[in-house]
Amino acid sequence: MWSTFYVLASLFIFVSSAQSQEIDRRDFSMSCSEDVEARLVNCNYRYRPGYSLKQISGFLNSTEIQLDRETHTSFPGPGETTSILILLDVSDARRAVTITDLVIPSMTKLLNESKAHQRYGLAVFDSEVSLLAPLVDGSAAAKGALQDVKAKGLATEFYKSILKAIEILEKADSERRILIVVSDGKAEDTSYDRNDVNKAAKQAAVSILSVGYPERGSDAPYLQTLRRLSSDTFGVYLDGRAKQHSSELIAALSSLEQGGRVQIPAKDVFGSVNVKLSFGLEEGKVITLNHDLELADDRTLPDRFVASVFVYWYFWLVAAVLITLLTLSTRLFLLRRADVLLRSQTYGFLVELDSKGTRHVLKGSATRLGRGRGNDLVFTNNTVSLNHAEILRRRDGRVLVTDLSSSNGVLLNSGRVSEAELNSGDILELGEVRLRYERMEG
Repeated sequence: MWSTFYVLASLFIFVSSAQSQEIDRRDFSMSCSEDVEARLVNCNYRYRPGYSLKQISGFLNSTEIQLDRETHTSFPGPGETTSILILLDVSDARRAVTITDLVIPSMTKLLNESKAHQRYGLAVFDSEVSLLAPLVDGSAAAKGALQDVKAKGLATEFYKSILKAIEILEKADSERRILIVVSDGKAEDTSYDRNDVNKAAKQAAVSILSVGYPERGSDAPYLQTLRRLSSDTFGVYLDGRAKQHSSELIAALSSLEQGGRVQIPAKDVFGSVNVKLSFGLEEGKVITLNHDLELADDRTLPDRFVASVFVYWYFWLVAAVLITLLTLSTRLFLLRRADVLLRSQTYGFLVELDSKGTRHVLKGSATRLGRGRGNDLVFTNNTVSLNHAEILRRRDGRVLVTDLSSSNGVLLNSGRVSEAELNSGDILELGEVRLRYERMEG
């Protein structure tokens, strides 16, 4: 029972770990640039042979872009090229027959099938690299130089020669760079190794298509060197001994050109943007690549402001609400402060016109006069009502007297009033109490 459980548990762990493994993202690559005049974002992408692309989705700042025939084209698009450098191993004189009978016919057939977007070059190596035909449009130059290739029998500087070939390819202004290495895989140099080649190929975006031609059966293990180089650089390895390898070479070269171009409209997009391409594979898996760009912004300041209002309307709404609240709060604070100052500031006096001449200070915005204890100024004379009158100071500095429906009324300069403005020197009469208003100067 326990053994059965152990087997099932092990199987479950194996399946779970296999499902959790992610595809190496280095198998896919993407580079994007801006076409300022057309207001487009151009993204070139490529992926490793062996993957079957089912669909592709594009996003600009998380907004999905509809990709159609006008916006999405397979490689090669207009103006796109592939630079292909053929590097032949001529280090062993015993390879003369192989070079003449196998390598040259195979490479000639490849060059005869060249396409308009492909640039070919030809080089040979032993202890050094000799460039017989530089990378140019078409294949005529490489085809002509190919007929003079012969094995020389010098030592094989294998990794050093491949590094030199990668350096030549790196200078090529092309969207795809492919190095075709034809060799038996023997390496006699010790200063460089496979890691150096992998690093250089990655930096130059070069894929290695290798074709192995062993001279003897005992040389077959050396072909593993070519296999590893192709695998590490996301290329293809072919066995030159196979009968159909010439046609497979053409198919393999085509598979290394997989990819395409996506054109994303960016008319109303400016500044920092994130471009994302999502690739759906036949296997049901999805690979997503991102590229950050800084798009040019040649709009005028008013145009930028208007655009920001539409794009960030919620921000401006919040800002408007906050500004309104701040304005109201500030106004309320100032009013309260002014009111406090108004209440604490003495602006005048009421002087009793009797033998004592008592002076009553007037401050604040309202002063009540009457016989009741709740008044600001209390008069004990029975002719004064409980709540007789009120002195009001307005914010504009005017001072008013108001009759509070008193029994004997309010007289101002001997005339009865219900409300009137006070001026310095005016005489108020509340019943038998006579008062002179004196305004505080300054």
